[in-house]
Amino acid sequence: MKIFITGLGGYLAEALTGRLRAAGHEVTGTSPVPYAGAHTHRLGEDFPSRWLEGADGVVHLAHDASPEGWEPNTEGARRLLDAVRSAGVHRALFVSSYSAQPGIESLYGRTKRAIEPMFLEQGHIVVRLGLVLGPGGLFSRNLAFLLRSPVAPLVNAGSAAIAVVAEKDVLEALQTLLAGGASGLYHLACPEALPLRELTRAVWRSAGRRGMVVNIPLPLARAGLRIAAAVGLRLPVSAENLGGLSTSFPPSDLETVLGRPATAPRDAIAGAVASFTAVPA
Repeated sequence: MKIFITGLGGYLAEALTGRLRAAGHEVTGTSPVPYAGAHTHRLGEDFPSRWLEGADGVVHLAHDASPEGWEPNTEGARRLLDAVRSAGVHRALFVSSYSAQPGIESLYGRTKRAIEPMFLEQGHIVVRLGLVLGPGGLFSRNLAFLLRSPVAPLVNAGSAAIAVVAEKDVLEALQTLLAGGASGLYHLACPEALPLRELTRAVWRSAGRRGMVVNIPLPLARAGLRIAAAVGLRLPVSAENLGGLSTSFPPSDLETVLGRPATAPRDAIAGAVASFTAVPA
């Protein structure tokens, strides 16, 4: 297959590219900055349909995470789908998030939710991912913090649950959906959500460390994160991330897509910690 991926250079795009190429598939795509084998392109700009000629499938991973990202993201999705239609590509897959739920506060979740119908109405695929447990992305930023600190400040003592999924399960599921005749909405996460305090403790256990969870009330956490952002302090989470926490967890389609049991979250966390802490030879 020839697969076109938007957002090349990003964590998940890199991992998916590696898996597809290892399986003998050709991968091309776009990147907002110069990147080997990619067309330089920013969301919202014209999207030439000739870039997609000969493609068997398109994976839309590019995302503008800036506070002004609503227009580039939604317009970018429209222009990409126009090019998909013009080029005669029959399968496009949009990578969304479990945070794309009704009433979600975060701009990220609301943007993803707005784009989903564009793909579904044209008979394409939308996948909502849980937090990907791997050596990259949001999880790795929090992982780096936890491996440095014996104290984890968590909103409401980490009682909120989060949908999670192993990186290897995500990549296998995406490849399976691209190769088949699927369409529609798929939720890709472990069958049971994991409380944030349990995720935190699993990281410490996997690293052979001890730590303590400290309770932070939600209003105080939001205020502190906004102040940190205003003064340019880089933290592993933001107020936007807190607004993306969901209490709604639709049934997962992961095991149906994989045709096997999902990787247990604690096993995925242990693997991510090992990959993150490995020292190159």
